[in-house]
Amino acid sequence: MNEGAVRLKNFICGHRGATVMAVDILHALEDLTDDDFKEFKWYLQQCDILEGYQKFKVSKLEKAKRHDIVSLMMNGWKLDGALKVTKKVLCNMNRTDLVESLPDTNSGTEGAVNASWFLLRLL
Repeated sequence: MNEGAVRLKNFICGHRGATVMAVDILHALEDLTDDDFKEFKWYLQQCDILEGYQKFKVSKLEKAKRHDIVSLMMNGWKLDGALKVTKKVLCNMNRTDLVESLPDTNSGTEGAVNASWFLLRLL
Protein backbone atom coordinates (compact mmCIF):
# COMPACT_ATOMS: atom_id res chain seq x y z
CA MET A 1 0.00 0.00 0.00
CA ASN A 2 1.46 3.39 -0.95
CA GLU A 3 1.89 6.33 1.44
CA GLY A 4 -1.21 8.16 0.15
CA ALA A 5 -3.40 5.12 0.73
CA VAL A 6 -2.00 4.73 4.24
CA ARG A 7 -2.76 8.39 5.05
CA LEU A 8 -6.29 8.03 3.65
CA LYS A 9 -6.85 4.87 5.68
CA ASN A 10 -5.59 6.55 8.87
CA PHE A 11 -7.78 9.60 8.27
CA ILE A 12 -10.91 7.54 7.69
CA CYS A 13 -10.25 5.22 10.63
CA GLY A 14 -9.59 8.19 12.87
CA HIS A 15 -12.70 10.12 11.79
CA ARG A 16 -15.37 7.46 11.57
CA GLY A 17 -18.04 8.94 13.80
CA ALA A 18 -21.35 7.56 12.56
CA THR A 19 -19.99 7.01 9.05
CA VAL A 20 -21.19 3.80 7.50
CA MET A 21 -18.34 2.01 5.82
CA ALA A 22 -18.10 -1.14 3.79
CA VAL A 23 -15.44 -2.22 6.27
CA ASP A 24 -18.12 -2.36 8.98
CA ILE A 25 -20.08 -4.89 6.94
CA LEU A 26 -16.91 -6.88 6.32
CA HIS A 27 -16.14 -6.96 10.05
CA ALA A 28 -19.66 -8.24 10.78
CA LEU A 29 -19.23 -11.03 8.21
CA GLU A 30 -15.85 -11.92 9.68
CA ASP A 31 -17.60 -12.58 13.00
CA LEU A 32 -19.70 -15.34 11.41
CA THR A 33 -18.63 -18.97 11.56
CA ASP A 34 -18.14 -20.69 8.21
CA ASP A 35 -21.55 -22.38 8.54
CA ASP A 36 -23.20 -19.07 9.45
CA PHE A 37 -21.52 -17.44 6.45
CA LYS A 38 -22.96 -20.13 4.18
CA GLU A 39 -26.38 -19.37 5.65
CA PHE A 40 -25.82 -15.64 5.07
CA LYS A 41 -25.09 -16.35 1.40
CA TRP A 42 -28.23 -18.52 1.19
CA TYR A 43 -30.32 -15.60 2.42
CA LEU A 44 -28.91 -13.47 -0.40
CA GLN A 45 -30.90 -15.72 -2.78
CA GLN A 46 -34.23 -15.23 -1.01
CA CYS A 47 -36.38 -12.57 -2.71
CA ASP A 48 -38.49 -11.88 0.40
CA ILE A 49 -35.35 -10.87 2.32
CA LEU A 50 -33.98 -8.69 -0.47
CA GLU A 51 -37.03 -6.38 -0.58
CA GLY A 52 -36.65 -5.46 -4.23
CA TYR A 53 -32.87 -5.61 -4.43
CA GLN A 54 -31.64 -7.88 -7.19
CA LYS A 55 -30.44 -11.29 -6.03
CA PHE A 56 -27.06 -12.61 -7.07
CA LYS A 57 -26.47 -15.66 -9.21
CA VAL A 58 -25.61 -18.79 -7.27
CA SER A 59 -22.36 -19.07 -9.22
CA LYS A 60 -21.26 -15.66 -7.87
CA LEU A 61 -21.96 -16.70 -4.28
CA GLU A 62 -20.78 -20.33 -4.18
CA LYS A 63 -17.07 -19.78 -3.66
CA ALA A 64 -17.23 -16.12 -2.66
CA LYS A 65 -15.27 -15.11 0.41
CA ARG A 66 -16.44 -12.48 2.87
CA HIS A 67 -14.77 -9.57 1.11
CA ASP A 68 -16.17 -10.80 -2.23
CA ILE A 69 -19.69 -10.67 -0.80
CA VAL A 70 -19.15 -7.11 0.43
CA SER A 71 -17.91 -6.13 -3.03
CA LEU A 72 -20.92 -7.75 -4.71
CA MET A 73 -23.35 -6.01 -2.38
CA MET A 74 -21.65 -2.61 -2.68
CA ASN A 75 -21.43 -2.80 -6.47
CA GLY A 76 -24.98 -4.09 -6.89
CA TRP A 77 -26.89 -2.27 -4.18
CA LYS A 78 -24.69 0.64 -3.09
CA LEU A 79 -23.92 1.23 0.56
CA ASP A 80 -27.46 1.84 1.79
CA GLY A 81 -28.80 -1.33 0.19
CA ALA A 82 -25.85 -3.44 1.32
CA LEU A 83 -26.27 -2.28 4.89
CA LYS A 84 -30.05 -2.71 4.87
CA VAL A 85 -29.90 -6.26 3.50
CA THR A 86 -27.00 -7.22 5.76
CA LYS A 87 -28.95 -6.09 8.83
CA LYS A 88 -32.10 -7.92 7.73
CA VAL A 89 -30.22 -11.16 7.04
CA LEU A 90 -28.38 -10.99 10.35
CA CYS A 91 -31.69 -10.41 12.16
CA ASN A 92 -33.14 -13.50 10.49
CA MET A 93 -30.08 -15.42 11.63
CA ASN A 94 -30.66 -14.23 15.22
CA ARG A 95 -27.37 -12.33 15.18
CA THR A 96 -28.68 -9.09 16.63
CA ASP A 97 -25.28 -8.62 18.28
CA LEU A 98 -23.82 -8.06 14.82
CA VAL A 99 -26.73 -5.88 13.71
CA GLU A 100 -26.08 -3.64 16.71
CA SER A 101 -22.42 -3.38 15.73
CA LEU A 102 -23.36 -1.88 12.35
CA PRO A 103 -23.86 1.89 12.09
CA ASP A 104 -26.98 3.62 10.81
CA THR A 105 -27.13 5.14 7.33
CA ASN A 106 -28.36 8.54 8.55
CA SER A 107 -24.91 10.06 8.93
CA GLY A 108 -25.02 12.13 5.74
CA THR A 109 -21.30 11.63 5.16
CA GLU A 110 -21.38 10.24 1.66
CA GLY A 111 -17.92 11.56 0.81
CA ALA A 112 -16.29 9.64 3.64
CA VAL A 113 -18.30 6.57 2.70
CA ASN A 114 -17.11 6.75 -0.90
CA ALA A 115 -13.52 7.30 0.23
CA SER A 116 -13.67 4.32 2.56
CA TRP A 117 -15.11 2.07 -0.15
CA PHE A 118 -12.37 3.20 -2.52
CA LEU A 119 -9.78 2.39 0.14
CA LEU A 120 -11.28 -1.04 0.81
CA ARG A 121 -11.01 -1.88 -2.87
CA LEU A 122 -7.31 -0.87 -2.82
CA LEU A 123 -6.48 -3.19 0.08
